[in-house]
Amino acid sequence: MAMRYDNHSLGELYEKNFFFDTNVLLDLFYTQKNDWSAMAYSKLYKGMVARKMNMYIDNTVLSEFINRILRIEYKLMQSMTGSVDVSFKTYRNTDEGQEKVREAYDLVNVILKSIHLDGEVLNSDDIESLLVVDEIDYNDKTIEHLCIKKGYVLVTNDIDFMHSEADILSANRNLYGEAKQ
Repeated sequence: MAMRYDNHSLGELYEKNFFFDTNVLLDLFYTQKNDWSAMAYSKLYKGMVARKMNMYIDNTVLSEFINRILRIEYKLMQSMTGSVDVSFKTYRNTDEGQEKVREAYDLVNVILKSIHLDGEVLNSDDIESLLVVDEIDYNDKTIEHLCIKKGYVLVTNDIDFMHSEADILSANRNLYGEAKQ
């Protein structure tokens, strides 16, 4: 049975390796908000760094991270200027869009200073096993697969992982609730 941990469980997880989902990376490295999730994951991350715990991401997470930043910036530009007729690709190729791409890449370089990149490549059998229609999207399936295969504890806020077979560390009570082990 998959284990569920809350954000106060670091002491009991000292020997574990952790895999960060995109939503947590956004809270840690991109957003300027001071809500409960940004504060909880910031405290968790600082605790992991202080304890020199092993933290990982993969190319799927990096791709989602960069693309989500660019989509957020695109929507922000649209709301500020009222330019709803400018396509995302057109925006991305403007001077402002290219600057946002550079900023996203700079954030990736910051992330890679403290979080390791897992370069695992899925083989055709792995991919075939993920091609099941259910409530979890393909990228999340690849993340779950990697976490289970490598024994990573998934650090996520994403409720889509509620029924995941991966161990999860989260500040989102809906992911551990009464089932906390």
